[in-house]
Amino acid sequence: MEQEITPKFQKKLENIIVLKSELRKWKEKTEEEINVLLKAFEKTTRDEGDYCLIEQFTDSVFAEELVKITYKYSYNSKIVLSSITAIGMMWWRYDLPETKQIYQLMVAHCQQKGIAPYVAIYLPNMKHFAHFENKWEYYMSMKTMTPTYLGRCKFLEFVEKNINTIPLEYKDEIIMFLEEERDNQFVMENRGDFQKLIDKIKS
Repeated sequence: MEQEITPKFQKKLENIIVLKSELRKWKEKTEEEINVLLKAFEKTTRDEGDYCLIEQFTDSVFAEELVKITYKYSYNSKIVLSSITAIGMMWWRYDLPETKQIYQLMVAHCQQKGIAPYVAIYLPNMKHFAHFENKWEYYMSMKTMTPTYLGRCKFLEFVEKNINTIPLEYKDEIIMFLEEERDNQFVMENRGDFQKLIDKIKS
């Protein structure tokens, strides 16, 4: 039995359809118009989800248009960030098919100032990442990405997730990072959590 779409989500759905329709005509629009539309569309990918939105957010043809927009305006960090986040959330939350073009877009911006930490949310989890060269060099670069707070947060998440597989040559550097984070904590319990990670790496 088909689920009934609530008025709330019907309105969201209609808004998404309109935004997609306008973004498909991006070649006819000014850079600022594209920026405004992309920002609004990106926001919808992070809103409360519903089954009725799946079809809209798994649209590979539309995703390829976003890829084209990103490359066209690669110098505009606002457009790049909105596009990267929109594509990433469509893939992460709604299972948008991961194409080679989408993966290459993420790789192309994985070290861009102001964008890199947002790419790091998605890139390491993509299936194509299995072929990424020098993975650990990329992982280690996370802690110096900007915005700094987000880069360090993503690096910490990665360390916690891969605590048992850290190569020997990176252990000292990671321990130094964790010691710095530990010493910056005001809550003693948090300091203890960092110390546990340090002890585990040393063991």
